Amino acid sequence: MANIDLETIEQFENDRYRAMLEKDIRRLDELLDERLRYIHSNGVVDSKESYLSGLRDGVWDYREIVRKDQRITPLDGSALVFNHLMIDLVVNGAAKKVDSRALAVWTLSDGKWRLVAIQSAAQVKA
Repeated sequence: MANIDLETIEQFENDRYRAMLEKDIRRLDELLDERLRYIHSNGVVDSKESYLSGLRDGVWDYREIVRKDQRITPLDGSALVFNHLMIDLVVNGAAKKVDSRALAVWTLSDGKWRLVAIQSAAQVKA
C-alpha cells in the first residue's frame, strides 16, 4: 500500500483548481487519469477527453471557485477529497452559480498521483 502524503494531495487539488480557472489544459492533462469520470452536479458525465475539450472550447469558463470544509481521507493507495464548492462560472455563454458538495478520488497510477473520479451534487439548503 502506498504511503499517502496528505499535503501532496492537497497541492494537487490546489493545482487542479488553479488550472481550471486559468484554462491550463496541459496541466489538467497531467493531473487527470485516462479513466476519469467527472459527474457534474447536474448529472452530466464527462470523460477526461470530453472534459478537456469542453474547457478548451469554452463550454465552461470558471470565474471563481471557493472551497470550504475540505477533508482528505486516505484509502488503500487512493485519497478521497471531500469539499463544499461554490463556483461562479459561465456555461455555454450563460452565467451560473453552483453550490455543491464534491468528492474527488486520487489514485496512484504508474507512480504518479492522478485524479480518476469526481462526483458533485447540489448542496441542499436546510
